[in-house]
This record gives sequence, C-alpha cells and structure tokens, in this order.
Amino acid sequence: RNIDLIYAQNPQATQVAGFKQWQKDFNRTVNRGAKAIRIAAPIIKKLTPAEQKHLDTTDERAIVGYRYLPVFDVAQTSGEPMLSAKDFVKENVTSLYNAFKDYLNQQTDLKVSEVPLATLNGAKGYFQPSTNEIVIGGDEPDNALKLKTLYHEYAHSQLHGLKSAFKDRPRAYQETQA
Repeated sequence: RNIDLIYAQNPQATQVAGFKQWQKDFNRTVNRGAKAIRIAAPIIKKLTPAEQKHLDTTDERAIVGYRYLPVFDVAQTSGEPMLSAKDFVKENVTSLYNAFKDYLNQQTDLKVSEVPLATLNGAKGYFQPSTNEIVIGGDEPDNALKLKTLYHEYAHSQLHGLKSAFKDRPRAYQETQA
C-alpha cells in the first residue's frame, strides 16, 4: 500500500526516508521547501491481558490503526553521496557470498561445497538433486560471479529438486526459470 501511496504522490521517487533518518543514517538534509510524501505507518499498542483474551491471542502487541507519516525522496535531499545497490553489492560481495553459503549449509537441508573450476567442464557450478547439493567453482576469481552462480543454483534447488513440480521439465526450461 505504501508503494502505491508513494507512487501516487511522486512517481519518480526511488528511495524514501523520514526527515531525521536522512540526517542521522545518511548524512543528508532535506531541501528547504521539499513537499513530504505521506505513507501509512502502523500504530502498535501493548495489549492488556483482557485484550489478549478478547482477541484470542498471546501476542503482547498488536496493530490498532495507522497514521500518516511524512517521508522524503532522495532527490529531495542533499549531502553525502548515496551508496547504490550496485555499489553495495560490489563492496560487500565476498561477505554476501559467504553469508549466503553459510546460511544454506547451516539453516537448510542443502549442502554447498566448492571445487576447482577445472573439474566443472566449463560450468561455474551445478545443483545435484539426488544429494541436494550445490557445487560452486571455488577458485572463480570474480566474487560477484560466484555469488550470482550460488543464487542461480539455489533457484534450481528450489524449482527443480526431487519434490518439485518442475523437476521433469526440459533443461532449457529449467535454465530459463533459474
């Protein structure tokens, strides 16, 4: 809903934040005379035991309504340059790759391992449904390509695993999906 609200008020908006957040988190200031974009923010209330019983919930807090808060688009601010998503990935690609690999190994039933690229016959990686394993060329010098390959093979694991509805589709179809 907030995306629709933002678009209706400023179709060119790309990144929004509150007045103080621009200052505190991004070292930017909202330009004088900038017109705020209003978004809906939840009003969260701590529930009493009677309210929990009435609502048949064990949650300690609940959304009881919404209020409109002002935010501003990055184009309405000035200050330190903003880090783009592309720049963020470039600066953090190795840690993103390692974090995703560790997450898959520790928090899912997938096993991610690395082998020398020379053993992959020209591929950068693959997913093996029978063992639920993703294998990545560990000596790939381009860490962004390693990350992309891991995401691609993870998509195969989700779409083309042994229990998937798409597991019997032709390879070209599976590659397009992944």
